[in-house]
Amino acid sequence: MIGTWLGFAEQFALVAAGAVGYASLAAPGTPWKATVRISRLLFGLCVVVFALAHFMALKETTGMVPKWIPPGQRFWAIATGLAHLLAGVAIITGILSGVASRLFTAMLLSFGVLVWLPSLFGPADAHVMWGGNAINLALAGAAWIISDSIYESGKAVS
Repeated sequence: MIGTWLGFAEQFALVAAGAVGYASLAAPGTPWKATVRISRLLFGLCVVVFALAHFMALKETTGMVPKWIPPGQRFWAIATGLAHLLAGVAIITGILSGVASRLFTAMLLSFGVLVWLPSLFGPADAHVMWGGNAINLALAGAAWIISDSIYESGKAVS
């Protein structure tokens, strides 16, 4: 069941970031600013779902971590799951949300470099790898939009 929610959360996180991007173009004093707050909250909930997916599919997540990264694959699977959880809670509550959203973006970009990019040099018919690479890059962009909106609103506490 978490796989279904993960797929939904991946797509909905993009929608939430798109709403934030669109609302950022609105004139000051318009009701669109409430959309930004709500969309950030929904994005944070999606990040919590990512954490739950990490933990509920720990074996699969562990298998995606490159073996050469110390201290081990299982450690990084759990650590990144915790990082997802903490980032989601920070974005939802607004406590250190700026720092958390920037670190979350950096984590997604590091996934791209360490996990997804090398997978593109495997068999050309490995469509899951191409799709994973695309969604990871799109989520990194969405996280960047959310992070910038947090800093732009002045709500970021370093």
